[in-house]
Amino acid sequence: MGSSYGRGDDPSAVAAANAVGAGVVVVASAGNSGHNPYLTGSPGSGEGVISVAATDGWSSFPGATVTVDGEAIEAINANGADVSDLGELAVVRLVDDPATPGNEALGCRESDFVAAGVVPDGGQLAVVERGECARVAKAIEGEKAGAAAVLQINSDDSLPPYEGPIFSNPDTGEEFDVTIPFLGVRSSAASAFTADAVATVEPMEITNPNFGAYAGFTSAGPRSGDGALSPNVAAPGVSIASAAVGTGSGVAISSGTSMAAPHVAGVAALSVQAHPTWSVPRIAASIVSTADPDKVVGQDLVTGGVGLVDATRAVTTQVTALGDAFRVESGWAREAALSFGFQESLLGYAGVKAVTIHNDGPKSVTYRVSTTPTAESAKAKVNVSSKSLTVGAGRSATVLLTLTAAAKDVPSSLGHGTFGFHEISGNVTFTSADSVLRVPYLLVPRSNSVVSTSTSALFTKSQNVGDAKKSITLNNLLGAIDADADVFQWGLSDPKDATRELPDDGYDVRAAGVQSFAVGDDTLLVFAINTHKRWSNAASNEYNAVIDVDQDGEPDWYVFSYDSGAVRTGFADGLPETFLADAHTGALYASGFLTQAPTDSSTLLMPVYASSLGLEGEFDYTVETYGRNGGEDVVDAWATYDPTAPALSNGQYVTVKKRGTAKFTVDVDAAGVEAQKPLGTMVVVLDNQSGAGEALLIKVK
Repeated sequence: MGSSYGRGDDPSAVAAANAVGAGVVVVASAGNSGHNPYLTGSPGSGEGVISVAATDGWSSFPGATVTVDGEAIEAINANGADVSDLGELAVVRLVDDPATPGNEALGCRESDFVAAGVVPDGGQLAVVERGECARVAKAIEGEKAGAAAVLQINSDDSLPPYEGPIFSNPDTGEEFDVTIPFLGVRSSAASAFTADAVATVEPMEITNPNFGAYAGFTSAGPRSGDGALSPNVAAPGVSIASAAVGTGSGVAISSGTSMAAPHVAGVAALSVQAHPTWSVPRIAASIVSTADPDKVVGQDLVTGGVGLVDATRAVTTQVTALGDAFRVESGWAREAALSFGFQESLLGYAGVKAVTIHNDGPKSVTYRVSTTPTAESAKAKVNVSSKSLTVGAGRSATVLLTLTAAAKDVPSSLGHGTFGFHEISGNVTFTSADSVLRVPYLLVPRSNSVVSTSTSALFTKSQNVGDAKKSITLNNLLGAIDADADVFQWGLSDPKDATRELPDDGYDVRAAGVQSFAVGDDTLLVFAINTHKRWSNAASNEYNAVIDVDQDGEPDWYVFSYDSGAVRTGFADGLPETFLADAHTGALYASGFLTQAPTDSSTLLMPVYASSLGLEGEFDYTVETYGRNGGEDVVDAWATYDPTAPALSNGQYVTVKKRGTAKFTVDVDAAGVEAQKPLGTMVVVLDNQSGAGEALLIKVK
């Protein structure tokens, strides 16, 4: 799935299949998102592009009960192998070797199993973790080493997918017929599989609790950058039987949105056959607007579009509904959606869109026109220009949709889940005596506070910098919502210098600062990075605070924010997490904290304990960033900070009510200012307008 940060079980970001003769491009929304926002990004608006999410179409799977030291654990029997005669198995748990970092626990190499103690005919259950390489590769490498069975611990608390018979390694193309059982358990079962434990395995059938729901690896929208609706529809994508390359008539079972996309491509080909004179956008609309939301458990517009693709409806419909108009090389085209895009405001949101109904049937059709908001939608007024619409045979008719919403009705992005994502969404539904067409609408809103201060500097040009207490007043007189203000010692500033070739998608640094708190016997540091423009999802970019512990001009640590799943398992999940990288060894560590970085924002906060970096006093830091589009920004300067004696007090946190004011005090240590040379105080207000508005910069002098 494009911005998608396309990963997942598919090696490519975008898997497309062209329906024969249709010109319809079906795009896989690949990833391991957990239904997080902004994990989609199609190849761009194009004529007949359909982005596809994946659902789970299996009602049950082959399973097993793995009993470890008396504890019975449910497992997927991922390759359906016979588990009835395994007997007692010695558990061998693969773990990482700190001396030779290489993700040995993932079991991606035969040598990882051998190093852990797996031997031929040893009657051993080799236990690995999910990530980095293809799942089935772990079974292959384990069998090569001699394991009696391989068990994979999933990266989340669901069972891994059913694979079916395994004949080859998709990472290398190596042919290998796996004959040992390949089992999979939930992440919560990990603690049971300790070294030297004994396990037994009994067959069972597993009722699939995710039957009809979105697959765990499918990525959610909207589309990065413009906030347009994507994916458009859903199709089965879990454990799909397909042709095994090079086997003649052999079958391979694979999971991924690249397995869901061919279903839709096939429906597109059928629709072309049924409607040979229709334009490409109308073929796409025949699929999207006839999709069935009732056939997806937990249907969600930004995760899976309108609903499950319905081949019968797509082929038999004689009427299509088209929404947004956009430019293509051949002129103008339309798609079966209404995308109002991203809007941020202190007042409200609005837009007017048109839906055009084309009737190719032999008789006129009368539709009842209605709008239905999704359960996830913020409050809005959505109206159509007509509640009833009659479209004559061979004719067209148009309905206007008007959307308005007040900014005060869209809450702060803080405290609203991990991502702070809001949406105004729903469907325009056209209901006749024998058919239903749906055109989805989506607006991505962000309500703004307007927190500001009249204090531009702590000291005037005529004043000497000395020990002092400086009172700062913040006001939010025009803001739509209350706002929280968080205070940092401002250390770095950088100009707007993103290139035209690599436009700013939230990587161009504007300012950076740090704050610190005593936490027990340790100190918590929080690095704040403010960019000139917003990102859609901060997890798609990499943000580094480069730490020079001994102030010798060379990096010692990188405190960085990136996609949690990509770092931990090799499969992006859209969740920004803060990690540590040892600049000398390259070893990676978790900080223990998620990054605070709401969607469609431009300031992120990265927490880390000072002890994790070996910090006991003054250190230097700088910032560098890397955008998903290849852009990068490296701040030339270094800043100095002493968490034991900050030059400017920080960590103050105040709420500024709408139409209200709030005050905080900055304690100035003149000696600290002379030693650390801070630029001033940085006040982070994540609900202010993205960009410069989110970080108020108050100079020292």
